[in-house]
Amino acid sequence: MIKGPRGPIQPTLFSANPMFAKTGFVKPFVVIFIGLISTISATYYWFGGGSDENVVDNQLLFEAFRGEFVSTIMETGQVESSSNVEIRCEVKSRGTAGTAILKIAPEGDFVKKGDFLVQFDDSNLKDRYIEQQIQVAQNEAALIQAENDLSAAKKMVDEYDQGTKKQELAAVKAEIAVASENLERAREYLKFSQKLSAKNFISRSELQADEFSVRKADSELKLAEQKLDVLIKLTEPRTKEQLQAEVKKLTASLKAARFTLLLSQEREKELAEQVAKCRIVAPKDGQVVYANENDRDNSIVIEEGTVIRDGQEVIFLPDPSKMQVRTKVNDSKINLVKPGNPVEIRLDSAPDTAIQGVVREAAAFPMPQRWYQAPIEYEVFVDVTEKNPLVKSGLRSKARIIVDKQQNVLQIPASALVRKAEGYYALVAENNRYVARSVTIGANNDKFVIIQSGLAEGDKVLINPEKQKEKINFPDS
Repeated sequence: MIKGPRGPIQPTLFSANPMFAKTGFVKPFVVIFIGLISTISATYYWFGGGSDENVVDNQLLFEAFRGEFVSTIMETGQVESSSNVEIRCEVKSRGTAGTAILKIAPEGDFVKKGDFLVQFDDSNLKDRYIEQQIQVAQNEAALIQAENDLSAAKKMVDEYDQGTKKQELAAVKAEIAVASENLERAREYLKFSQKLSAKNFISRSELQADEFSVRKADSELKLAEQKLDVLIKLTEPRTKEQLQAEVKKLTASLKAARFTLLLSQEREKELAEQVAKCRIVAPKDGQVVYANENDRDNSIVIEEGTVIRDGQEVIFLPDPSKMQVRTKVNDSKINLVKPGNPVEIRLDSAPDTAIQGVVREAAAFPMPQRWYQAPIEYEVFVDVTEKNPLVKSGLRSKARIIVDKQQNVLQIPASALVRKAEGYYALVAENNRYVARSVTIGANNDKFVIIQSGLAEGDKVLINPEKQKEKINFPDS
């Protein structure tokens, strides 16, 4: 028989009778009694009485008891600070795997604000920074040249408007004036020559020469007038357009040179910042904790030589006065976890010491699944409410979350229940037989279940009822 909280459940006949316990008559009587019982049992069996196996015979019984009921969820977790400064790598990868750590402050060291933490490899960045400085200088020279070219082009426009165009116009007009004067003189000479020719004072050839001079002077005048017309209608507009187009082109070139210089300077500034970000100092006082990752899919060990990607956590500076345990709870139990649930924390490094905590938050959404058909889990954050020097960031722990606690409630083992379509039953030992009783159950903790009705304290129930289920007449629902 199993002993319940109230003592032995089913004492034997002989141990309960003081007469047999105190006399030497016990052994002979036991032998005679056993033989008699064996004969009666055999006779009962052979004459058909042995078919009823619904009798209490060396079965495991448990006595229903009243007491404290506690339901818990046990999960592993990581100790960390709830107020944690994350030191991340801000050096851009630029198509590479990341940036290697050259030097790092020892883990566990306490640092002050401004103290050294991490030095990343900046050799390549420094080379690129020097090259960019040279490029900036070249772009500055190109900008100065573009400004000079534009200034010269604008001056050429002014020079043409205020000088060259007027000079060309005046020169053509002077040609017209000379040609007009020459034509007038040639015509006077011709008139005089015609009078002399009429009086036979000059020869015919001399008269023809004067006539040719008139025609030549007239042609020269017309040519000068056409030259003025072309100058005004074609040459001047074309020259002006060419000069203005050159100004526009050089203006665009100047704009491009300025933009190129601006981009080059921004790139130079960015590289300077990247070089500066290769050295990280502490933004506040704290203890150095490496951001190592150890799980089934990914393992990252922070140490000198480790290649760190852009944005990856490198160091934590936790606030030791605000510690927490971050754990994961399966979706089948997450609805039991509520803010305010008390938690018993045991560190893997000190498993014999219980540290008190309380659930602060249970995530509203599950964590991303890392592989196909992975269990669905929710993050749960537990505040460590007890000050203890053993609690340090990075330690592994076990969190025992108390999700239900009731006092003075009737309980039996969960394995003592039989599930039927109409409800739950317990097999109770009555008059050396098992009787099925319908019970109403409450909460359970995987070991014991609360009985709300159907049993009384002290009732003895079978804890392996499945073996007797087919032999029991259950009441109709």
